[in-house]
Amino acid sequence: MPSPHPKTTDETLKETFEAIVIALILAFIFRAYVVEAFVIPTGSMAPTLLGQHVPVRCSQCGYRWAVDQSGRAAVDRGGLRRPCPMCAFPQEVPPNTPTRSGDRLLVQKYVYQLAEPARWDVVVFRNPQAFNDDGTPGPKTNYIKRLVGLPNEALQIVDGNVHVRPLDGTDADWTIARKTDPTANRHWEKIQRAAWQPIYHSRYVPLDHGLGLIRNDAWTCPWQPTAATAGRWDLGNPNDGWNRSYRLIQGHGGESASGELTFRWAGYHDRGTRYPYNGTVSDRGVVRRQPIEDVRLAATIAPDTREAAAELRLTTRFEDTPEPVVLRLDGNGKLSLMRPQADEGRQVLATATGVGNGSATRLELWVVDQEILAWVDGRLAFRHAIDLTWDQILQRPAPADRPDVSIRVDGGPVTLHAVELDRDWAYTPALSSDRRNAPFGAMRRSANGKLVEPPPIRVRPGRYFVLGDNSPISSDGRFWNEADPWIQRRMLPEANDWQPQPGYPFVRDYAQVVPRGLMVGRAFFIYFPAPYAVRRGGVQMLPNFGDMRFVH
Repeated sequence: MPSPHPKTTDETLKETFEAIVIALILAFIFRAYVVEAFVIPTGSMAPTLLGQHVPVRCSQCGYRWAVDQSGRAAVDRGGLRRPCPMCAFPQEVPPNTPTRSGDRLLVQKYVYQLAEPARWDVVVFRNPQAFNDDGTPGPKTNYIKRLVGLPNEALQIVDGNVHVRPLDGTDADWTIARKTDPTANRHWEKIQRAAWQPIYHSRYVPLDHGLGLIRNDAWTCPWQPTAATAGRWDLGNPNDGWNRSYRLIQGHGGESASGELTFRWAGYHDRGTRYPYNGTVSDRGVVRRQPIEDVRLAATIAPDTREAAAELRLTTRFEDTPEPVVLRLDGNGKLSLMRPQADEGRQVLATATGVGNGSATRLELWVVDQEILAWVDGRLAFRHAIDLTWDQILQRPAPADRPDVSIRVDGGPVTLHAVELDRDWAYTPALSSDRRNAPFGAMRRSANGKLVEPPPIRVRPGRYFVLGDNSPISSDGRFWNEADPWIQRRMLPEANDWQPQPGYPFVRDYAQVVPRGLMVGRAFFIYFPAPYAVRRGGVQMLPNFGDMRFVH
């Protein structure tokens, strides 16, 4: 039935106007207190978060990566020529290739009203270093980094890892802050998996088989058999094409098949320690070659028989010199984590039974942050910490240039699928040899390899210390030396009591932290990744839905 009192046009317009006003008010409240959208302009958090960049796809092996086109990197207006991080093929990017904007992400602004920030969170904050051009007080620029140091902590960076102790605990021992610590962050597994940077994955093989097109040398598979077992492996060849899976065939005369593959680092070390995203910055020598110590080795083991066994082997520093650690899966389903001894014995660190299903089993061996983790089909099987005293850390030699990496198979024919080798990010102490770029807490090694121990970073109550995932070119707490005067007066009273440290008069430790009042929130979702152009050369409007992801 029609309404006995139909609304007039004025009443309808009034209700519509009121609905719009209420919607706007709710939107502003939502933005101010709940969730706000931000755009990533630079690559200090790459590859976790991308700033302005050019996408690159290798025409030979198909590997995709991004090259920074913000700030110092935006000088390649004449086109890009970059070696592929996987196969080293020189990839040409035309000069008219459009630059994509940075990722757009959502930030939870309410979360830190309910709980304190956790170590390894990706946080958005007002930059305490900012000096406003318009003369108004206080910071306006939003920064995004990873939270590393918590209130009431002292902090040191040693060989790429973070070590902490209580702020007032001068007699307390330093402990390593592990990304894999479930008590530090409940998202520890996703954080560490996001931290792994590819060195080489077996699925990336040049289409032309590498016949003389790559730096005048033929590309060869970096996984090579030992001389004694060379004839027992089918890896492919440059004439017929390299395989993406590696097969151990039956031994001669019916003998049991056994063999070992070792990773050949030649040609991969430099690419493994440098960030492909940094492009021209790396090529100019700003980023030093670093040792590779923390790595992940993974492979899917597919045996032909139940008698076959496989081992993943890495080296790490248990105390002083690098030693091997082995993850072995026997054909009877027994999984063992072992530390081989000099007398050819093996110290068993952990065992489990009933592992695998006799067909294909995914094994992963992690050596990261002085800890060993073993995974089976994506589930954590073992965790073994290498807990060292501070004296042991200070006295042990520098890490090896690269670890020994190998896979051994025995007991029958086996095929290895999806073999992957990755490295962890490492926090660099400086961008150059200038001591002014080696602030508190960032330990360097002298010419004889000994650690140079500066005063630690002091994170006082209500303060936080942050670092960028793209450590070589990130402007973060390692290099901050000034704070906005308004911030000093309002939030950093310790600035009034600051005294120069002997040997480090230019470093002001109060300026290396983010006050609690400048925290905006925690980044949690990339809702609009760098978009595609609808047509070549057109406006970039089409979202790359495949890259929508949660931030860890």
